[in-house]
Amino acid sequence: MAVKKINGSEQITVQTGVPINQASVSLTAQAAALAGQSIIASLPASGMYRVSWAAKVTQAATTSSALGGANGFQVIYTDATDSTAAVTSPAVAGAPTGNVLTTQWSGVVIINGKTATAVTCNFGYTSVGGTAMQYAIQIKIETVG
Repeated sequence: MAVKKINGSEQITVQTGVPINQASVSLTAQAAALAGQSIIASLPASGMYRVSWAAKVTQAATTSSALGGANGFQVIYTDATDSTAAVTSPAVAGAPTGNVLTTQWSGVVIINGKTATAVTCNFGYTSVGGTAMQYAIQIKIETVG
């Protein structure tokens, strides 16, 4: 075990780089796309972060739906290398269109985030029919180095 100072506070880490959970978001009963959803307001230090997400249909649409819609899951952050805004998406096949309660989609994105900047996300949504598809999504950001 090692003690590492992050944003002025001491956090216990494992020297081999075991991730530290920085923030978690859990949303339920979502019936629209997410745009600019906050994951963390201020990164504690510049470096590599892993953003993991898992979404699941919790109410099927009357006709059809696509979990993640046309744009899927996107992470918006400021890159530590050159301080530019960046948008990234995981290399995952297209949005699932199962429209059943067993439809689930997840992924991981690694970013090189800058100290004291926010990380947000977008998540697409497509639903057709009188009853709208609803979903739950969990998002986590962890320090990986």
